[in-house]
Amino acid sequence: MATTTAIDPAPEPRFLGIPLPEALSVLREPDYRTVWTGNAISLVGTWMQVVAQGLLVLELWDSELALGTMNFANALPSLIIMLFGGVLADRGDKRKILILTQVFMALLAAVVGEGDLPAGDRAAVERDLRHAAHRAARVLDDEPVAG
Repeated sequence: MATTTAIDPAPEPRFLGIPLPEALSVLREPDYRTVWTGNAISLVGTWMQVVAQGLLVLELWDSELALGTMNFANALPSLIIMLFGGVLADRGDKRKILILTQVFMALLAAVVGEGDLPAGDRAAVERDLRHAAHRAARVLDDEPVAG
């Protein structure tokens, strides 16, 4: 007597019991979920910092030019470095590059944190502009390496 077994269809993608569209089915993977959640939290922190810096510049200087200068200082190093970062990431050891950039960012965070003692004057904003430029310069920018 021949028996046939029915093939069960693939389970519907769910996250925390909620059905997911197929495009979000990757959230079923715990490792990806962890990376995605950490990145989302980090981005929210970055956005809060950018808004706070902008409000501080506007409050202290009341100048659109100063605000634009701060945003330019944030963006320019990343724009320049990204031109070469992808090429270097393709040719180099990704693990070493990620470790190097993370150590560099930790050192910059320590320098910025040390300099964030109460000041509240224009010199503090100028210092924050310099630090914003340094934070934006991520040596090789992790994005091409992590991808």
